[in-house]
Amino acid sequence: PAKASDIKKSLLLENIRTNLLAETYENRRVVLKGCGDENIPNEAYLLASALLQKQVKSLMYGEPCSTVPVYKRK
Repeated sequence: PAKASDIKKSLLLENIRTNLLAETYENRRVVLKGCGDENIPNEAYLLASALLQKQVKSLMYGEPCSTVPVYKRK
């Protein structure tokens, strides 16, 4: 039987795949929020990064006051 955490992760990844409209962020600077009350699986950050990287001007991780660059278009 699947664990609740595995089901939650599966649903989150599917939601990102189907609902993240990366083209909405074309040529924009995007920050993937890194802290919060919810534990977000690393796979969710990897998937979102992969989808966004094709569109964004820059991609950062963390809080707006202290971001870490992940990707920057040349």
